[in-house]
Amino acid sequence: MVTGKDLPGGFEKTSEFKRYQQALAVFYLTVIGAGTLLLAASVVRELLFRPVVQPDPYLQDTIDSAWDPTRLLQCHQKVSALYEQLAEQANELIHAPPRRPERDLVSAWASFAQAWRQQWETVNGWCQFHKPQDFSDTSQGEAYDRLAHVHAKLFALELKYQSLLARFDTELAADLVELQRALDRSRRLIAGNATP
Repeated sequence: MVTGKDLPGGFEKTSEFKRYQQALAVFYLTVIGAGTLLLAASVVRELLFRPVVQPDPYLQDTIDSAWDPTRLLQCHQKVSALYEQLAEQANELIHAPPRRPERDLVSAWASFAQAWRQQWETVNGWCQFHKPQDFSDTSQGEAYDRLAHVHAKLFALELKYQSLLARFDTELAADLVELQRALDRSRRLIAGNATP
């Protein structure tokens, strides 16, 4: 049987690998622990710190009855407004020329998203979207079910926009600033050569 003494380097190599294995195990446990902690913090934040929206007193009498078309149209307008606000803000932030490298799209989006999420919660309460598991299983009709589905997807869309803007800010904004400066310098040189 071959022991640590019989290997070239003897016990030194065995203890060297043991330290490496221990360091690797500590690293893996730290990463797994940090990931678990982040996940738990995210769940706690979502469950405990979500804004509370008071239900509309008008709705207390209509909870179990079918909605009238006027009320359904108002709900549609509110959900459409949420959708349009998301698209307009994202387009505005992406298409605005980055004149300064210190421009921070992530914080600009975060300030918008905080107010938008409050509106989303308000619409959730006003339209009585109670996150049904099967959107086709409500008693309000197909139009209402589709609105509930769109409303639920808007929250996920906001998070996707946030991720997109973060990537845009870190990967492309500096390049755009550099290109804009080069264009400005080129324009000045052309203007300087054009004058006699």
